[in-house]
Amino acid sequence: FNAVKFTQKGHVSLSVSATTLPDKKTANVCFEIEDTGVGIPQADIDKIFAMYYQVDHPDHQSATGTGIGLAICKEMVDRMNGNIEVVSEVGRGTRFIINIPLKISQKPRVREELKVKGLNILLVEDIELNVMVAKALLEKLDQHVDVAMTGQEAIDKIRSTTYDLILLDIQLPDMSGFDVADTVIQEDLVMQTPIVALTANVIKKREEYLQNGMDDIIAKPIKKSRVINVLNELFGHQEDVFEPIEMPEVEFENPLNKTMDLDFIQTLVDTIGHEMVTTSLGVFKDKIPEYMESLHLSLTAKDKDDVCSQAHKIKGAASSIGLTRIQKIANEIQQGDHPTWWKNVHEWVDQLDAAISHDVVVFEDWIKQQSFVD
Repeated sequence: FNAVKFTQKGHVSLSVSATTLPDKKTANVCFEIEDTGVGIPQADIDKIFAMYYQVDHPDHQSATGTGIGLAICKEMVDRMNGNIEVVSEVGRGTRFIINIPLKISQKPRVREELKVKGLNILLVEDIELNVMVAKALLEKLDQHVDVAMTGQEAIDKIRSTTYDLILLDIQLPDMSGFDVADTVIQEDLVMQTPIVALTANVIKKREEYLQNGMDDIIAKPIKKSRVINVLNELFGHQEDVFEPIEMPEVEFENPLNKTMDLDFIQTLVDTIGHEMVTTSLGVFKDKIPEYMESLHLSLTAKDKDDVCSQAHKIKGAASSIGLTRIQKIANEIQQGDHPTWWKNVHEWVDQLDAAISHDVVVFEDWIKQQSFVD
């Protein structure tokens, strides 16, 4: 991500190779990330892996961040007994070389078996060839497929028919897949129906799709293994053949999930240790008043660009430690091209103030109650 962020022209490349070591049981896996970006001054090379360190150089000022990405990468690689090398020249670019020794699996590869059939699926796709391939694949997996080739046709079908699953292309001729999802969600037409995005945009983050009403993503070109994986994830706990649906029992949802991404935080603890997570929260707590003060001053001055810039910083800082509610509100504020931005921004900022005051304390209390084993 840094390579893309700091490369305005030229290229970014990633290569992966593996070499079997003499013991025949281990392979050295080598990742090389090379760019033609701004480069890193030699004086900073030994410092960039320090927590919260950011290069103080004019060419690095255009990109925002929290300064923890490389520190986390270094910690992960160290824990895997690997190493990272950096070669860089200001104005020419940078190359990161990561070597990790990994055990060679002796287990035969097992294909995931489909656990569900007979689903009533709406496939929303405007390219006829894609429709043919996806429909054939789904029917081969014993699913029932209905097709819509425009956003409006999809909305009309969803209004008149109850589907078990909607596979929704994002780029449609009359509207985006996000517009379709927003419409049917607002009309309460898909309360029990998952929506899975079909997209060729592998760069957009998964969280962006989830925040826009999707339950999962399948990348194009569609692969059978991924379809099976998604169907099993969404429906594998149910009966193999779908019968008329009875009203399900309401499952308990941990209220903390509205505030924090508990799965992400646990992964972070497993990766960098609970002490580092606690330290990160402390830095967030120390920095956030400064960010919020700047945001309020910019809002008073009606400087939309700087309000969005400060919101972007807050979003990045919150997402790095799993404070999802703060992240989502800040994301709303940073979308300066929203047609009703000025109408809503003051309310969003009030919500952000309240979330920060509440959620940081909740996070601190949660950490105190955990029994971590690093």
